[in-house]
Amino acid sequence: MVGHNMMILLFSVSGGKYGINVRDVTEVLPSVALKHFHNVPEYVAGLLNSHGQAVPVIDLTLLMTAQASRNRISSRIVLIDYHHEDETRHLLGLLIEKITETLRIPDNAFTHSGVITNESPFLGDIAIHNEAMIQVINIRKILPESVKSLLFSDNKEKRAVDDGAED
Repeated sequence: MVGHNMMILLFSVSGGKYGINVRDVTEVLPSVALKHFHNVPEYVAGLLNSHGQAVPVIDLTLLMTAQASRNRISSRIVLIDYHHEDETRHLLGLLIEKITETLRIPDNAFTHSGVITNESPFLGDIAIHNEAMIQVINIRKILPESVKSLLFSDNKEKRAVDDGAED
């Protein structure tokens, strides 16, 4: 029987190692200026103009640690194919600092962390790889319902982008 591997995009947050399954990734972009908007949770970094499409961007570091991502050489905006429970799909950007590499990890190396929190329901299974513990981000659980409805409404006025310029 042939084992399967998960390829993950590896990054660090506050000294911990995390990964995103690359099957969810559509593109990795350099960090660019975003169109900011008001009255949204602080971790909503803004809107990205991606090939003429307005894409909401979440500051993943801020979501996970309450500290905003810093602009580093290794900072990137990772565009993901965000699937809702009803199987509708949208592009979502994740602002991530300290992206380091991609890794293939055998599926059988992953196990449940044993910890579930209401504050971080997106923290998924863990694997030990080269003596480092890596926790996978569950993309489907990254946004609370209230933020999903805010970011992915069909309101075209909210989604207008001014060529990526900041307010």
